[in-house]
Amino acid sequence: MRELWVVHPLVLPQLVDIYAKYGGLILSLTSRSPWSIRRPTAVSRTSHQSRSSRKKSAVSRPEQPNNIERDHIELYCSSYFAYAPFTHLFRFRQSPAFHELEQRYRLMRKLDIANCFSSIYTHSISWAVKGKPFAKENLKPSVCFDRLFDDLMQSANHRETAGIPIGPEFSRVFAEVILQATDLAALRGLERDGLLGKVHVARWVDDYFLFANSEENLDRLEANIAEALLAYNLRLKREKSITLLRPFTSEREQRAASAVSLLRDPLKHLRALLVENEVGRSATSVDTGAASKSWSSVMDNVRNLLGPGTDDDRDSAIAALLRAIRREMRRTRRLVCAKEDGSVLLSAKAGYFLQELIRVVFYVTSLSMKMRDTFIANEIVIDIHTILGRAAPSTKGELMRRIRIETSRAINLALSSNEPRRSEAASLLHILTSLEKDGRMSVAELRSLGLRVDRDASYFELLEILQFFGERAVSEGIAEQVTQEAISRIRRLHKGWILDTSTFLLVVDLSVCPYLTLEQRLRICGEGLRAGGHSNPDKAKTVKALKMMEKGGNWLYRWGGEVDSRLLIRRKELRPAYS
Repeated sequence: MRELWVVHPLVLPQLVDIYAKYGGLILSLTSRSPWSIRRPTAVSRTSHQSRSSRKKSAVSRPEQPNNIERDHIELYCSSYFAYAPFTHLFRFRQSPAFHELEQRYRLMRKLDIANCFSSIYTHSISWAVKGKPFAKENLKPSVCFDRLFDDLMQSANHRETAGIPIGPEFSRVFAEVILQATDLAALRGLERDGLLGKVHVARWVDDYFLFANSEENLDRLEANIAEALLAYNLRLKREKSITLLRPFTSEREQRAASAVSLLRDPLKHLRALLVENEVGRSATSVDTGAASKSWSSVMDNVRNLLGPGTDDDRDSAIAALLRAIRREMRRTRRLVCAKEDGSVLLSAKAGYFLQELIRVVFYVTSLSMKMRDTFIANEIVIDIHTILGRAAPSTKGELMRRIRIETSRAINLALSSNEPRRSEAASLLHILTSLEKDGRMSVAELRSLGLRVDRDASYFELLEILQFFGERAVSEGIAEQVTQEAISRIRRLHKGWILDTSTFLLVVDLSVCPYLTLEQRLRICGEGLRAGGHSNPDKAKTVKALKMMEKGGNWLYRWGGEVDSRLLIRRKELRPAYS
């Protein structure tokens, strides 16, 4: 299981300065290799969403649309740079470019770099930008792009030069600059060996796809790449290499495609029933017999599909299946909500189909328990909940109970495994948070799932529990428990709490939490001041420090009663992966 990082907020101003001053240079340095199929190509466009209409459009950064006042829009962008030619690996595999490679070459070999981000030496960015000999001969301190980016990466990793954070997008940018230099070195090796035009390479971050018409040329191509990487202290993970004959479809990809096909008809029948009923007609055009047959065996078919095979094969199929469900439910929700003429009169069959769909979603999510899959489960449930907003109260209540039962079971499974997945459990709790207005759960019920405020609770877990109880947090005693836990963490670290990312974020996020009392927030702030060297700070000094932290509004965590969870996920602002 990979450990993802959250970067300390005090480091981020450095990143802002680097992007602002050297954004053009970064784009130039990441456009040198013809092999890269995911690279920064431009500064992203900014989307805006009206708080009243929630309609989305795009405007160029940093200009503001003249006819829309800033008070009425929310600007957001999921990443600073736009990426091309492919934003997702599966799009490359489905593209005409891949099909042409399949026609041209008989063999494809898949390779990746062993522990890529953990193995990157931060100083090697200077080798990539200036050339290794020149960089090693000119070590005098200077203010330049490569030195500043190097220093940023060390600051984000406790001043270590070995390894870069896993998770943040700027780590991919840093790695891309270095890997483009290794691509160019390998290309020179191909030219020397007379292989140009006889082979092809596509690189997706640290994953390589090698194409050739003979094993010999594949081996020579791989050797050139390995040699270029070794110069940067990086190595290929050769024990996991796979060579395929065309068509280049692995067993994993076949299983993923089968997962999508398996639910195609059931989801189509469900959408037809919902949309037909939405416009007030009986679903006479829907073959309910065929629909019932398609759903009656869905769970058994899913279980059989995910049966024997490696964990990677299973997880790939689960991801494909969840993406297919998300895509269909997003489409169904849009069709249903586009109508203005009344409620969705869910038939008994449609209700049954939705129950089966909910069971499938949480069954497969529990099998993989990956953060990515819990995010998709969040999105699917949000869309189902939106559709149910137009259903009869009795039907809606029954389906909401099913969602709570399945979510609670998944949370319990995440926390009761040999290696508790606490952040994944907190992500699943977000589902219950978004549905809380339709029902209540007590502290005892929450504890029965395994979620509790204690020393082992992650930063995000603590805040998600607070958000879950909301205005009830004080009366239920949760607010005081979180306050005491935050103070305990400050005391354990003493002055080091400011440099500990999760504790620092916990303190500043709690300082603006609307579910703590002013007295509780002042206690946390006062403890932080004392641990930081202010002996017995008076109330005036504590209040001043608290007001300073409140100036910026929300820090990392998004507090608020009416949270648009779908928008948070789209913006990549639901952040349990980095806790």
